[in-house]
Amino acid sequence: MLVVTVGGSHAPILKSISWHEPDFVWFVFSEDDASAGPRGIGSHSQITGEGQVCRSGGQQKPDLPNIPTQLGLGRDRFEVLCVPADEPARAVELIVDLLERLRSDLAVRDLRADYTGGTKSMSAALLHAAVLAGGVRLFVTTGPRPNLVRVPDGHESTQHIDDDALTSSWRVRDAERAWARFAYGEAARLLDRLDRKSDRSSRLLTMSRGLAAWDAFDHRRAFILLQQYARQLDHDLIAALGQMRAPEDGRPPKDPRRVEALRVHDLYLASARRAAAGRHDTEVLLLYRAFEWIAQWTLRFYHAIDTGDVPADDQLADLAHVAHDGKRKLGLHNAWTAIGRLDGPLAEVGRATEKTRLDFGKRRNQSIFAHGFAPISAAEARKARAWFEADVLPAFQQVAFDGRAPFPQLPTAAPR
Repeated sequence: MLVVTVGGSHAPILKSISWHEPDFVWFVFSEDDASAGPRGIGSHSQITGEGQVCRSGGQQKPDLPNIPTQLGLGRDRFEVLCVPADEPARAVELIVDLLERLRSDLAVRDLRADYTGGTKSMSAALLHAAVLAGGVRLFVTTGPRPNLVRVPDGHESTQHIDDDALTSSWRVRDAERAWARFAYGEAARLLDRLDRKSDRSSRLLTMSRGLAAWDAFDHRRAFILLQQYARQLDHDLIAALGQMRAPEDGRPPKDPRRVEALRVHDLYLASARRAAAGRHDTEVLLLYRAFEWIAQWTLRFYHAIDTGDVPADDQLADLAHVAHDGKRKLGLHNAWTAIGRLDGPLAEVGRATEKTRLDFGKRRNQSIFAHGFAPISAAEARKARAWFEADVLPAFQQVAFDGRAPFPQLPTAAPR
């Protein structure tokens, strides 16, 4: 199956079809431009015109029949597609639709495209559409131009275009743009579709898969995929990832307090990535979980209190509620009240946020992702983030990491 663009010269089209010997041909030509008068007639006459419609070399008037007649193509062996002459976006849309329909036809085992003829917009549209659709072998028919105007009839040759290299270049650029949006899974899917992968695209594929795993909090898989790229990625990133991953032997980490704090920081950064994607309900949900986890972390490592199982005789028993399993538990608000009462690390946060954390929790509970029915707006999410970053995060980082962020945000620029 051959798809070929048709322009003012019939010779390269004849050469292309003779060279490919296709079972069926789709001719793509431009529509008429009524505003240009006789000069605006599209190239369809070379396919469907009657009588003498093509000109041989040096002739002023048409002296040859249409292209199918010259090739002996019966009407059952070709079809036509008309596209706008100078609307490349619309032309691409129409041609992609055609190519995808042909590609899905099980009877079409070898789909080829020759973008030699037609306007520049039309040729570019077929080239672009073939790359977008995938599974299309690209060709061009050309030759020497002694007068810098046209290839003399009979001097044409059909050449295969390295569409793998072209596709790879475009897909890598699309993957780089996906990285800029933290869309690592999308980047991995784009790169995985490449039939032939360069060293760089293979590296980017592995890194994209690793970062997608990290973004989904699968730290063990992320470390397996990313540890070999410590030099290309931020050293602090890979070091933190190595600490956060669950040990394969199931043993507890050497420094559980730091490891858990790193995971809290990871939640906070993940919320920022969701904010960048406009996923504000998820953003606030992650901020809420980070705020809750900081309270659990503080009580566990500085006061030996498990918020999921508070003894009945504990000094904080009055703040706990009895759950369905019979255990006394501290919810988020009362966990922070307990921290304020105990007068240890982050006690000031517990006291200072007594009202604001109730407002934060109320909006989170009204989210469609929690117990409510209304999505969180961008403005509401910004307000929640500003509160967390001003009233909670600095104090937590001071206690957990001596006042500095332990590792940066995941990368938005793909390594060269």
